[in-house]
Amino acid sequence: MCPVIQPQINIENESIVGYEILSRLKATDGTIIYPNQFISDFEENGRISEFNKVLFRTSLARMAKYPNINFSMNLSMRDLNSHRIVDEIDSLLREFGVQASRLTIEITETCLVENLLTAQEIATRLRLLGCSLAIDDYGTGYSTMKQLTEFPFKELKIDRQYISNCHTHEEHQIIIRSTVEMAKALGMKTVAEGVETKEELEFVKEAGIEIVQGYYYSKPYVWA
Repeated sequence: MCPVIQPQINIENESIVGYEILSRLKATDGTIIYPNQFISDFEENGRISEFNKVLFRTSLARMAKYPNINFSMNLSMRDLNSHRIVDEIDSLLREFGVQASRLTIEITETCLVENLLTAQEIATRLRLLGCSLAIDDYGTGYSTMKQLTEFPFKELKIDRQYISNCHTHEEHQIIIRSTVEMAKALGMKTVAEGVETKEELEFVKEAGIEIVQGYYYSKPYVWA
């Protein structure tokens, strides 16, 4: 296990407001293995929950060494099928003395659509635990506004497919602006994922997005 982190930047003052923890594996020869090379295998052979347990334990142990810094992590679709994940996260937070308020759990939009009722129950329990919740990859899972209002989300992350070259794509601009307006009406912060150029940054700032994440500021790097 070799987790990496990517900073999330406040667009107004360019300060770091937190970090997203991303999973990586390291081969015996030192080669870094990316999620698209192993996550689907873990899901198919039924070991994704086991993998996530190791990822959460490794990450929370490191979070304990960085007090007062916020981090976010993604929950898999398999984890959203079991209420045990909430108890496991609670146990790890207590074991390492990490405040739940420092941890944001990201749930992909496709997970909401496919596991709506169970995901809603687990999300509510995580909020009661003290964790923040973000909807990840928004725009890829065709969720409805009604579904969004049934979850205690505090943050909405707009998928990179809409951010890429948004300054030249009118349809993407319409989607981004309407998403920001909706998120604000629901009391949610907005995050632009995958911002890579100055032009993209300038547009998302003009559209009212509050936080950005992407290569423009920093690639993911090994969490020392």
